[in-house]
Amino acid sequence: MTKKTQLPAEIVKVQNEVAAKITDNSLVVKLGSNYAPLLQEATDFAEQVASLEKGNAQHLEKARRIRIDLGKLRSRKNEQKAADKNYYLAVGKYIDSLSNTVENAITIAQHEAKEIENYFENQEKARIEKLRSERWEQLSQYLEEEPLGLGDLTEQVFNTLLSGAKKTYEDKIEAERQAEIARQEAERKAQLRQARKDNLYKVAAFVPDFHSIAFEDLSEAEYTNLVAKANKDADAHAKEQEKIRKENEKLKKEKAAEEARLKAEEEEKAQAKAKRVAKIVKALEGIGYETQHNQLKHIIHRNVISNGVVTSIETDEAARQFVQQHREWVTIQDKLKKVRDEEEARKAREAKEKAEREAEEEAKRQAEEEARKAPDREKIKAAVEGLTLPELDLTSEESKAAYNEIQAKLEAYKTWALKQTK
Repeated sequence: MTKKTQLPAEIVKVQNEVAAKITDNSLVVKLGSNYAPLLQEATDFAEQVASLEKGNAQHLEKARRIRIDLGKLRSRKNEQKAADKNYYLAVGKYIDSLSNTVENAITIAQHEAKEIENYFENQEKARIEKLRSERWEQLSQYLEEEPLGLGDLTEQVFNTLLSGAKKTYEDKIEAERQAEIARQEAERKAQLRQARKDNLYKVAAFVPDFHSIAFEDLSEAEYTNLVAKANKDADAHAKEQEKIRKENEKLKKEKAAEEARLKAEEEEKAQAKAKRVAKIVKALEGIGYETQHNQLKHIIHRNVISNGVVTSIETDEAARQFVQQHREWVTIQDKLKKVRDEEEARKAREAKEKAEREAEEEAKRQAEEEARKAPDREKIKAAVEGLTLPELDLTSEESKAAYNEIQAKLEAYKTWALKQTK
């Protein structure tokens, strides 16, 4: 393919568009001439492709060859582009270096000129900065942040500011000191109150309004008197309880002795009754009642005996004797039954009295046990009610919520513990 000296119309069009931006026309022409042959080749290939027909088997190989050649043409175009851009990129960097050199020279000269121009202004700024630094050195003892325009203040205004800051700082320190003194005093009182309550826990039941007394506010004399009275009352209570216990023991022994005596008397009576019954039975056996009864059955078979009364008998003497003996036997049986009934009634009465005595003794024992445990229960109750948490000055909401939950759980525990003392 032959190169043409005249630039293609497309290249000329691009040249015209950039001519207003690039004043060096020779440069425009030179760059355009680098791409004109490449465009011509691309145009020639396009004309060859236009002469080919789709569906014509004879044009397949030629089309493939043209496509490969166009790919090679693209590679040459890209190489030309990269070479042109690298060249002018290096030119641009050289231009930047030249510009920066001139800029540095200008900046130095300007700085020197500005230093001369602003000499007195800079001296005033330095004076104000030095004054600001000196004043802040004095104020920093009392303030955490430096006030604005500190170097511009008049001496009178600054002195007023300094004295006010100093007073505010000293007032704050004094307030903190007083708060610390109050905190320590409150802590001392709390410890004193707890120590005095602990010392009185054993006799808390004998101290009126134990849980509401401000022990920390009592003088030593008042507290000593309170302890002495509580101990005295506790000793008196213990002695009274011991006296009651001994009296109960005495009553129990006397009661046991009386019951033993009554039991012996009842047993003696029972033995006497048993002897009498045995004597009667022996007498009946002595007269041969059973034998006579068997022998004389045929004699008295028409007799009707009801409750020891004979309504009809034979004239036989033996029958009459038997009937008489039978009447006596029935009388004795009635007496024996009465004795047995009385014995059973006595036993039932004694069992009832014994049950009543045991119930009464158990009630007394429980009452004594309750009386014995009462001081200990009061001590436990006093100890549980004395479980308190101090008031804390918490700042975060999380800490406050946690502390409130702890207080609620402590109150729930105290409620449960107090129920155990009942």
